[in-house]
Amino acid sequence: MVPGSWRLCLGGELEVNPLVSICIPAFNNAEHIEQAVHSALNQTYAAIEVVVVDDASADDTYELVKAIEDPRIKLSRNLLNLGLAGNWNHSIEIAQGDFIKLMGADDVLEPTAIEKELQALLDNPAAVLAESNSKVVNADGRHHGTFRRYWRKGLVPGRRVAIDCTRTVDLFGSPVANLIRASVLEKVGGFDPTFVYITDYDLFMSIACQGDIFIIGESLNQFRVRKGANTSKVMGGGEEAAYLAEHRRMLEKHRAGLSLTNFDIWLSMLSRRVWSFMVGVYLRMFVR
Repeated sequence: MVPGSWRLCLGGELEVNPLVSICIPAFNNAEHIEQAVHSALNQTYAAIEVVVVDDASADDTYELVKAIEDPRIKLSRNLLNLGLAGNWNHSIEIAQGDFIKLMGADDVLEPTAIEKELQALLDNPAAVLAESNSKVVNADGRHHGTFRRYWRKGLVPGRRVAIDCTRTVDLFGSPVANLIRASVLEKVGGFDPTFVYITDYDLFMSIACQGDIFIIGESLNQFRVRKGANTSKVMGGGEEAAYLAEHRRMLEKHRAGLSLTNFDIWLSMLSRRVWSFMVGVYLRMFVR
């Protein structure tokens, strides 16, 4: 990791602004990649780098980002397609920040997202993760609701959140809603490439067990739901069975760390089936 920029504070002391890496792994995202990158660049917090890794796209995703002239952009292209987890891990490897924000190449950050989430982590050293709510938008950017995080605000034990996730829904949401300490991300080892549908859910379960989570009760990002995306595929898109099988495997992976019983796993599978059905209905109504 490298230090961020320095600023002169009252009293003549120097205080560091830690570098935040906003990682945008991309694959065939020409339709939305420019908006995603510009939302990352237009943050009120200045000490950022925007890492964009194109996973051998067949469209002009790479060229569109290359045309954006900003020294804070670190753009690279994979010669071979690494797949979802592989490309996300490669993005993390390139990042040099002390804090990491991962976002989909079709998602959007509100201007104050990094500033507010970073401040939460700086004010709470025990927090390994800061979470904000998400506005849910479709491919056209139309707002269709809000994905709210945990029902409490402020500092919450991460293990408590992870356990409650197994009993209800994925309370971490998409990566764009989370800011992570790079040291913790390195400790848990990044994304597990054996997962296809819930690789981010599995990662955040691992991170949550490393400390506290700071819950910000404010929408600081836009999560885009569209046909062809993972969410659409597993929620009413014909791949529910494989998704549920992955969910069970994730529960088994974290069984010991979360002290899950057989009943806990049964209940979690039931809630997943119900949630998958409900979201599938929503997607068929509003997503193109």
